[in-house]
Amino acid sequence: MFWSITVYPDTPPCSVIEQRAPDGTGWRVVSGADFRLLRAVANFTTAGAQFHWFPSIGEASSDEPARPAWGGLGTETAPAYRVLSGQPPAEALAALDHLHAHYAAHLADLRAAEAARLAEDERRERELRENPPKRRDTIVRVSPPYVPAQR
Repeated sequence: MFWSITVYPDTPPCSVIEQRAPDGTGWRVVSGADFRLLRAVANFTTAGAQFHWFPSIGEASSDEPARPAWGGLGTETAPAYRVLSGQPPAEALAALDHLHAHYAAHLADLRAAEAARLAEDERRERELRENPPKRRDTIVRVSPPYVPAQR
């Protein structure tokens, strides 16, 4: 499943999940879960179906319109979702149900993993600032132009 997810990091955060088909049809769902915390989830199984999930997750930028006032998205520890447009297939709804249940059951662990990921990103950036890679000469090898043999 390839989903495009925009997270509005307000308090409380919410996520808009979209899937578009090549013919332009698709669906949109808004969720009370902060899908940034679910970045590490890649494969999961629900009711006998196995999912390979490839989300594209990003935060809403400041030049996007303000977040609409969506209500009825549950609580932070028991998020809910609502279909905004289109009709998600049953397998997408099963995946959303599973992800929301996983989110609610493992919220503390997901937050700790996201905090560790952010700390590691900061450590790497700091290390690169303090020890930038040494510039190396670029070597370009040029061969003579190809000339077909004359008969």
